[in-house]
Amino acid sequence: NFEINESELNNLVFQIGMIELISYWKAACSPEVIIEAGSLNQEQVEWWKKLYYNGLGEFFYRNGIHARKDDFMSLSTNGKNTFQKFEFDQSDSFLVPVGGGKDSVVTLETLVGGRKDVRPFILNPGKAGIDTVGNVGFSEEDILTVDRTIDPVLLKLNAQGFLNGHTPFSALLAFISLLAARLAGIKNIALSNESSANEPTVPGTEVNHQYSKSFEFERGFRDYVAKPSLSNVLGQLTR
Repeated sequence: NFEINESELNNLVFQIGMIELISYWKAACSPEVIIEAGSLNQEQVEWWKKLYYNGLGEFFYRNGIHARKDDFMSLSTNGKNTFQKFEFDQSDSFLVPVGGGKDSVVTLETLVGGRKDVRPFILNPGKAGIDTVGNVGFSEEDILTVDRTIDPVLLKLNAQGFLNGHTPFSALLAFISLLAARLAGIKNIALSNESSANEPTVPGTEVNHQYSKSFEFERGFRDYVAKPSLSNVLGQLTR
């Protein structure tokens, strides 16, 4: 029985809100962002600004935006909600995010071959992801799924010509996976990323289309999870 209380749920949902915000912020690139749903300390503020800056590198490049890491946005919080660390009973299973590519197959086959208890996880299930887990021997009933929708207002703004482009989707998946693992009582989250994710995708720059799949992001993500108030949710992140 892996019940979750309101405080834990608010904690995890707040983190998802912070990563979802990127998709909405990029429509106008407001120079000032004020977070009212919760509080962040200065170290956390800097962590999020780094993710926004690096995760939107291709977006800035393609839209001709000459952003500077130090002052491309001001991020502050005046929310009163603070989040505490929490622990919970957990199984030594593995939650495996599945997108339908070869990386997902590598992770699933490696863990299943090692006789590990595995639960596939798919965000907005599609044919490719379902076929992937099926080829490894899982049924659709074995899959933990989450449905995500985008606010129609943002889609309308995009159609009107507001700024649009690539966002760090894998970072979003990382935070949603935390919530999924907590709800399922699963200790470990395992995934595979290709080594090319650590290389710039625009020659002569530091722009990396796959920044949120890079080792730098994974290491930073583990640090972030361990420090603020999510400790013990992420038991192990492997690549």
